[in-house]
Amino acid sequence: MKQPGGIYEELQLANKTYPQPNQRSTVVHPNLYAQFLTQQIARDIGAKLQRLAHEQRYDEMLEMTQSIQRQVNADERSSFHSPLSTIHYRFDDDYIPTFPDMYLTHPAFISNRSSDPYALNFFKSLKFELQTADKMYFVVSFIRWSGLQLLLRTLDECMKKGKPIRILTTNYMYVTEPKALRNLMQHENVELRLYDTSTESFHTKAYIFERESGLHTVIIGSSNLSHAALRTGHEWNVKLPHAPHLPVFESARKHFDEVWNMTESIPVTIEVLEQYEANYRQYHLGRTTRDIAASNSSPLFGADPKPDYLPSTTFHPNKMQSKALLALDQTRKNGLRKGVVIAATGTGKTYPCRI
Repeated sequence: MKQPGGIYEELQLANKTYPQPNQRSTVVHPNLYAQFLTQQIARDIGAKLQRLAHEQRYDEMLEMTQSIQRQVNADERSSFHSPLSTIHYRFDDDYIPTFPDMYLTHPAFISNRSSDPYALNFFKSLKFELQTADKMYFVVSFIRWSGLQLLLRTLDECMKKGKPIRILTTNYMYVTEPKALRNLMQHENVELRLYDTSTESFHTKAYIFERESGLHTVIIGSSNLSHAALRTGHEWNVKLPHAPHLPVFESARKHFDEVWNMTESIPVTIEVLEQYEANYRQYHLGRTTRDIAASNSSPLFGADPKPDYLPSTTFHPNKMQSKALLALDQTRKNGLRKGVVIAATGTGKTYPCRI
């Protein structure tokens, strides 16, 4: 019998014959045993439960799960509440938010415009995470006042409860609005830094939520902090809960700390904000970054001057940009006055659009 094409991967079985010679076996390091075995058993159990659900054999699903739990936990009394339910609880008197279909322990696809009835809205997801987390870490390319406004009440609640929040954004194309930064600085629990993107691209969008209960979560995807990203835009994000066999949270926290402590990450003080605000106004009046540098004796963020801190104003289009500019020029010659450039993130759409 001919097998389907494509590449396969599984934990190698001692009694299974694999195709020769087209195979490659790799020994798993003992430190990764728990991760690999958990993934394997999760896939096997998940596939079985899906089949039972498709056949509407719900009682068997519960019996199977409870049997596994009893073996794992050595607890004969373990049984699920009927009907099957989730429960959020605390050992203090703090508020528990009510958000139907939102969970701390389940992965989720988050999109504002998905036809999937189980897909989550990014604004509601972010609000739920903020209200249930004990510490938060945001790293986004830009922050718009329109987006921050939607979260002000929730951020005020976090400040009243003393929940620490670290937010890292950028000066990329001066998209981040000074008004948004100024408001964030008024929150005593918020630490704010601007990452200087003069010499490199910075398109990271990640939201990390740490909880004393250990139920940490991470949202990684396409959404910055803007009204469109939170409510109406075409955004794709994935929420991943922390698990011992899926240490995404730990990796994200580690990388956040590394970027947060880089010399390019400038703590936002009043002086830094005022300098950024002046540059923001000048930039959006059509002046180049070279004009900004020449008109200010102080450096961009009030830090020590660096010779290569500001990018050169000489623009040399790359191959994709050259083709796009030629196509747009031909569009104008054809008598049309509108055009669109579609390209992947980081390939260089902004400069040809401004030109």
